[in-house]
Amino acid sequence: MDLWASFSNSGVYLAVLAGGYLLKRAGLFRVQDARFLSAVIMNITLPAAIVKGFAGVELSGVLLLTFVFSFLVSLTLVCTGAVLSRGRPAVERGTTILNTNTFNCGNFAIPFLSGVVSSESFAAMCMFDVGAAIFTYGPNAAVAQRAMGGGKGRGAGLGSVLKKLFTTPTFLVYVAMVALSLLHWELPGFAMNVAVMAGNANSFLAMLCIGILFEVRFPREGRDTVARVLAGRYTVCALAAVVCGFGCRFRGSGTHAGGDAVCAGGELRPDDHH
Repeated sequence: MDLWASFSNSGVYLAVLAGGYLLKRAGLFRVQDARFLSAVIMNITLPAAIVKGFAGVELSGVLLLTFVFSFLVSLTLVCTGAVLSRGRPAVERGTTILNTNTFNCGNFAIPFLSGVVSSESFAAMCMFDVGAAIFTYGPNAAVAQRAMGGGKGRGAGLGSVLKKLFTTPTFLVYVAMVALSLLHWELPGFAMNVAVMAGNANSFLAMLCIGILFEVRFPREGRDTVARVLAGRYTVCALAAVVCGFGCRFRGSGTHAGGDAVCAGGELRPDDHH
């Protein structure tokens, strides 16, 4: 996809987002309607879009490296949140840690980028999401709970983390598609057709849902916390993007395919923040 087509595609998504916001302001939608749309997205269209995006993708060592890279980025971010919130009230500490290290891959990055990037880039984005999800439900939650005075973070134990992950449709689909890729198996044609049909609706519904939920509010209270969180996030993620950029050049000097695959992970991160 050329540069103009990428900008045009992004413009369409932003137009749908703006349309959702304007229709809400006009009274056609309510904020409560977004709950239904969110349930449809997280349980139907997003899993279907993952199935569609993973179709025909061979799981390589580079994609597994993206999974490890997401762990390292998440670890750096949670440490950054802990440092930025040092000496602050308990609730603010927990809020800062949670918001410094979370990625809205499923409801924003995947719908927004699925029509812009290649299938290999889409797979890399999904592998990053898997690692980030595990870290969010596990160490991130435990550190935030500890910071808020919750003891040793008993609610974020291994059993709790596994329960959250394996009751999340998107994570189950990730596991299934990775397993199919490792086994070199493919879904039946009918199942793929259903996934393609439902997955095609994901980007539209996700952007519409975000538009309905969008509100322009910037109260004075908490502005300094927001500024610290954004500064920490963008600093760490910018450095991560630089590391990915060097990784692309290093791999590209070997095999072109390997360089492209590493770039798949590197080109996704800036658009993933919320």
